[in-house]
Amino acid sequence: MKILGAMQNPDGSWRVEVVQRGAKVGYRLLRDGELEHEYMAIGTVEHILRHAGVDMAELELTEPWQPLAGPGAA
Repeated sequence: MKILGAMQNPDGSWRVEVVQRGAKVGYRLLRDGELEHEYMAIGTVEHILRHAGVDMAELELTEPWQPLAGPGAA
């Protein structure tokens, strides 16, 4: 699996990664450093984040290899 890009909310508690495995590209969602869901469509990501009170407009681009900031940081 290859991480093509990543974004997270300002406190780093939610992170969205664009991932590729073979020809398949999708999104995976991490909360406090723990994998929540993998290989979702962007609409599903938006729905989950909205339900959690996270505005997609607040997500900031981050380096794919950068560890999470915040409570889930290693």
